[in-house]
Amino acid sequence: GIAASNEEYCVTAEVSDISPSSIKIDEEFTIGVQIENCGSIMPKKVTFELLNPPTDIEIKEPLVINISNLNYANSERLITYHMKTKRDAIPGTHLIKTKLIYGEDNFLRIKYDSITFEVTGEEADLSIASLKTEPVLPREDETVELTLRVENTGDGTAKSVEVYINHPFQGLKQS
Repeated sequence: GIAASNEEYCVTAEVSDISPSSIKIDEEFTIGVQIENCGSIMPKKVTFELLNPPTDIEIKEPLVINISNLNYANSERLITYHMKTKRDAIPGTHLIKTKLIYGEDNFLRIKYDSITFEVTGEEADLSIASLKTEPVLPREDETVELTLRVENTGDGTAKSVEVYINHPFQGLKQS
């Protein structure tokens, strides 16, 4: 028999969807991975695996999934992973390495890749809510007290806040 060429055996795994697109701490989300047969021959045994996922993410599906029914060219299969960020999840980019294995003894292919997604933390959003002078209409050579009210409308805590005001008078400019 004639050995099959590499183009006849071809399987791809692509992230098709991450929902919601903005993932928060202690929140459920889904990641869809599309497995597609891009060759003319269906390789026996197709396995998709998530390798050492971050510890601050829970994954409800098994880490190793065996895929069948990619029997013809352009056939595809969608895997949906239901995940949840834990309460102590660290904001920022998360990466899960993936491994796609297909084929059999004389032709076995292994493709490594990764899935990345952002976890958004709680952010502080500061603004000046009000400004007050005492006396209201100051005169020359008079001591004036300036009161600024700073407000946090975000959902995170603002730590070590400094307020700086640029004014042409003697006295405190930073608090």
